[in-house]
Amino acid sequence: MIDGVECEHLAFRGVDTDWQIWVRERRASDPAKNTVITSKTLAAAPQYSLRIKEWKTDVPAEADTYVFKPPADAKKVDLDAFGHDGV
Repeated sequence: MIDGVECEHLAFRGVDTDWQIWVRERRASDPAKNTVITSKTLAAAPQYSLRIKEWKTDVPAEADTYVFKPPADAKKVDLDAFGHDGV
C-alpha cells in the first residue's frame, strides 16, 4: 500500500545495481512510488529514491514530436573510420 492505494511491487536485480518500482493496480501508467535504486558497488549499498506525487503527461501527440532534428552545424560521422563493422 502506498498512500492508501494497493500497488504491485516489482524488484529487479543486476550485477551492480538493484531497483524497485511500485505500480498502482489497474493504472500501470501511473507509478505510485517511482523507483528505489540500490548501488551495490558502494560501501553500505546506499539507496536512492524517487517519488513523483503528480504526473503531468500532457506531452504533444504530433507525429514529429520525437523525430531527431540535428543541429544545423552537425556533421555525419563515418563509422567505418572507427572500425565499426555495421553490427
